[in-house]
Amino acid sequence: MEAEIVRWTINLYKGDEEACGLCASGGTESIVLAMLAYREKGLKEKGITRPNLVMSETAHPSHTKAGHFFGIEVRMIPITKDFRADLQKMKAAIDSNTIVLIASAPEYAWGNYDPINEIAALA
Repeated sequence: MEAEIVRWTINLYKGDEEACGLCASGGTESIVLAMLAYREKGLKEKGITRPNLVMSETAHPSHTKAGHFFGIEVRMIPITKDFRADLQKMKAAIDSNTIVLIASAPEYAWGNYDPINEIAALA
């Protein structure tokens, strides 16, 4: 059954023989699995053994859970007066062990969007 689900998922996204992936049952599980993938990618491709993630304090709490589960340091960035991630503080928190930047679009509870394009440029 598991092999059938994997084949179905790869076909759904038009993957070839080298494609891989998985299905998750919900938001927290999806985020936790993504953080595990970032950690493993950082280790295998860049030799990062002390990974960190930089995130807006408005990001989903499961990023913090994933940090705890997988030994990823969480660098929480406060929001500005307009309830958006502080881009300058985010930039200052990034170093050679940063494996991912997390922003919200939209965020809870105000429905604002962090400066996604600018954060992407930092990445």
